[in-house]
Amino acid sequence: MADLLPRSVQVDDLLLGPGTPYSITKILGGGKPDADVGDRPRPREDGSVFGRDRLQGRLLSLEATIDTDSYLAAQAAWAELSVVWDAKRVRDMPGAVMALRVRQFDGATRVVFGRPGRITPADEELLNLGRLDVVMDFRCIDNKCYADVETTNAISIIPPSSGGLRSPLTDPLTTFGRGEGVGVLEVGGDVEAWLVSLITGPITGPVVDVPLLWKASLDYQLYATENILIDPQPWSRSVRKNGFANMRGKLTPDSPYLSEMLILPGAHEVLLRGIDPTGTASLVTTHRDAFLTL
Repeated sequence: MADLLPRSVQVDDLLLGPGTPYSITKILGGGKPDADVGDRPRPREDGSVFGRDRLQGRLLSLEATIDTDSYLAAQAAWAELSVVWDAKRVRDMPGAVMALRVRQFDGATRVVFGRPGRITPADEELLNLGRLDVVMDFRCIDNKCYADVETTNAISIIPPSSGGLRSPLTDPLTTFGRGEGVGVLEVGGDVEAWLVSLITGPITGPVVDVPLLWKASLDYQLYATENILIDPQPWSRSVRKNGFANMRGKLTPDSPYLSEMLILPGAHEVLLRGIDPTGTASLVTTHRDAFLTL
């Protein structure tokens, strides 16, 4: 992943900004997006009763100039930009998104996820002079911007010091107690981040516990060659075994919805629990710090 220079944008593999034929002149849409409001009239009096307001995905608008020394160079740059904004790879696949990375001035690089939208050339006659002004939209999947780099944290399970049968006896019987592994992760940003959890076996009844926030349990036995990825991010929103099999139905009824697997900025303990007599099961968590501004 290339480091972006100030006032640069990357969509797919295409770079726009210093050192490219594309000069970014404006990046708009960093504010609060529109909301689907749940207001209703107040019965028999003035005013409204406020319900739940659901924010739409933000809409980024980029203004750029293709500035080259010839018609042929400008035409080639315009064609390359048009192919990327056509987004054939994602628009034929429900739920698929692309990443747009942006670095404004000397600030940090942020990334949003969504799909290219409208693209409009201002005056195509300028192509004859090797120049073209372009306005582009990018439809984001949510209202947040994210850190460019993911933060990971690895946790290994520790088996209990002793096992044995305990009363009351229930089926199935097991002579192994539940082990536990603990890790601490630091969450930056301004708002809640999504916590992605990769559990690797062997482990029976794995539990990912973020104390005081939520606890996700799986009614399943993972073998040593298997893993389950719980990914609540809006552009993924899935529970998969070995990257393929849908395991969402294995989440226990007391587990939160995927849309609720968020962690607040600050320091958090994360625990992995389950039955693993080998002591080799592990949990790797991943998150991106989240922000409301670019």
